[in-house]
Amino acid sequence: MKTKYTPGPWAVNRSTTPQHETEIVTRAQGLYGTVALVIGRAGSETGEADANLIAAAPELLAALQDSIIAMETEQDGQNPIFDWALAKARRAIAKATHVSAARTGN
Repeated sequence: MKTKYTPGPWAVNRSTTPQHETEIVTRAQGLYGTVALVIGRAGSETGEADANLIAAAPELLAALQDSIIAMETEQDGQNPIFDWALAKARRAIAKATHVSAARTGN
C-alpha cells in the first residue's frame, strides 16, 4: 500500500537550531529531509519525549496495523473489551491516515 506520508524510519536530530527546535528527519529510500520540528522545547524532558514520539510514528502505525490483523484472526465477537480495542485501534489508524474507520474495517 502506497502511503501519503514521508516514509520511515524517522529519527530525532538532537542538534538543535538557534530557535530551540528539535528536528525529526528521514533517511528512508535515499531521501534526507525534515519531517517535523519540535519548537521551543529543545533539550527539555517534554521536548525530547515529544520528538521521540513523533519519530516513532511510522513504526507505531505499522505495528498497530499488524496488531489489528492478528486480533481479527482471533476475534470471535464474544468479548466486548476485544471489540472495543479493535474499534479504538481502527479509529487511531483512520486519524493517522485520513481514511474513514469504516474503510479500516470498523
